[in-house]
Amino acid sequence: QNEKFGIGIEVTSAVDKKSQEMDNLYSLIEFNQVNNREGAVKRIETLGGKINNGILIHPGRYRDLNMLYESLKIKLDKINKGGYKVFNINSLIIFDDNIVRECEYEGIMNEMLKIFTKYNVVFDYVFIYIFGCHKIEF
Repeated sequence: QNEKFGIGIEVTSAVDKKSQEMDNLYSLIEFNQVNNREGAVKRIETLGGKINNGILIHPGRYRDLNMLYESLKIKLDKINKGGYKVFNINSLIIFDDNIVRECEYEGIMNEMLKIFTKYNVVFDYVFIYIFGCHKIEF
């Protein structure tokens, strides 16, 4: 938040929650910051992953842009429920691990605009950051 310039930025992720938990546990294991290594490894396995020769292996993933739209809706619900400061410029950054092709930008924009019609307060800018790739501004 920047009160002086009237800017509010929300941040969220469109990455699968199980995948995020596995990545977090793996990082804790790798940096020796977990109290129970065996328990963390077991939890990763329960989530469908495994560690093989020091490398975290996720279960098969598929590309799902709907998670992007769900993340947007969750943040729109939050900003519209009241008791939330609305700024002159409200932005949203969504972290994602899906590859988004340039030819899909227009369809994503149209879907976001369709979602916006259901809300009084919407985001002026939506940024999608693709891990290790690029940033898309809508």
